[in-house]
Amino acid sequence: MLLPGSHFPVPALNRSVVLLCLCLLPLFQLQSQQPSTRLQAGAAAAELQADDSMIIAGGITGYQLQGQEGKLRCVAVVLALGPQKLAIVACDVLMMTRQVLDPVIAEIESATGISRSNVLINCTHTHHAPSTMRVHDYAPDTVFTRRVQEGIVAAVKSAASKLGDADFLFALGEEKTV
Repeated sequence: MLLPGSHFPVPALNRSVVLLCLCLLPLFQLQSQQPSTRLQAGAAAAELQADDSMIIAGGITGYQLQGQEGKLRCVAVVLALGPQKLAIVACDVLMMTRQVLDPVIAEIESATGISRSNVLINCTHTHHAPSTMRVHDYAPDTVFTRRVQEGIVAAVKSAASKLGDADFLFALGEEKTV
């Protein structure tokens, strides 16, 4: 008998020992490896409070509304694979500047350990939320802007605390009627 890749014969007496070692080799490799790393995910939302005195963003001129039809939220998903984590956040506001978001990202990094380069904050560009930056002839509502900042941090911290094993799946679909 020759071992694979070998030109030296193995004595018949040792064949069973060699076969046993070859069969047990995968078991030793499994024991020496660390447990497999699983994708983890957590999600959370923070509701944003607005009131009728706040200027709504998105028009050429600012305007005010009576009441609120739906919720304004900051929604966060945190994904982790081993020590690497990332946060993806969506905020129901028109838009925000780095001047407003950089301190938020620093706070997220400090509170969760998620690197600032692994944080993505998206604005849904709704025209039905109070102003968070200067647009045309109106300024940001400082109270609401602070609530958005706090909401982003709260949503990410909550999502990070809810990390659990997850499967990454996808599907392909097609909508032919639109």
